Amino acid sequence: MSDALNDIAADERRAKHYDDYVEALLDHIEGQASVEQVVQAARQTDGVSGGYWGGRTNLSMTVEDRIEKLRSGDEKEWSRLLEALSREPWSNRYHRAKALSPWRDRLLIHVNYGMGFNTIRCPDLDAIVARADMKTYDCDHYTIVVKVTPEEPGVVWTGCGILGQEGPREVKHSSPPPWRENPDHEQRLRALEEGKILEDLPFGY
Repeated sequence: MSDALNDIAADERRAKHYDDYVEALLDHIEGQASVEQVVQAARQTDGVSGGYWGGRTNLSMTVEDRIEKLRSGDEKEWSRLLEALSREPWSNRYHRAKALSPWRDRLLIHVNYGMGFNTIRCPDLDAIVARADMKTYDCDHYTIVVKVTPEEPGVVWTGCGILGQEGPREVKHSSPPPWRENPDHEQRLRALEEGKILEDLPFGY
């Protein structure tokens, strides 16, 4: 039988080893650490049993496969790593990892559509506000305007909370989405650019 203090201490030890594991992983991608060092850091993390908030990990079972995918530029694996690191607003590891990723010069938004509880993280936004010489995390509200084209944003599926899902699920529409098959879509875009009243145009949706 365990007690709360020992369980919390186990969580703290695991978190410390996990930090070392992530550092070793990024060091390896940068060419500063060997695969063996990353695997050893993963095993040390896995070696911590018990916990109050968490439990035993199994990083060492898949770490070599993950390393290979990251080194080959696998977008799904990079997205999973960056999404995990986006939960650490106090750390610079997200930006360090992003600089090594396929999207080093892109704005990334990490979205988790839960069952009624959505989570959106975008560490890049803090950097954008900072470059504007404005404060973050001190009661201010901002609207950040990013210019994109309809074709530019890319979406990488990284997982699902429903067991057994191995890839993105198809959305079933009762009618074709206007951005896919509506012949007036280009006319709508031109109207937006020219500031015309959309209701006066025959969009059909």
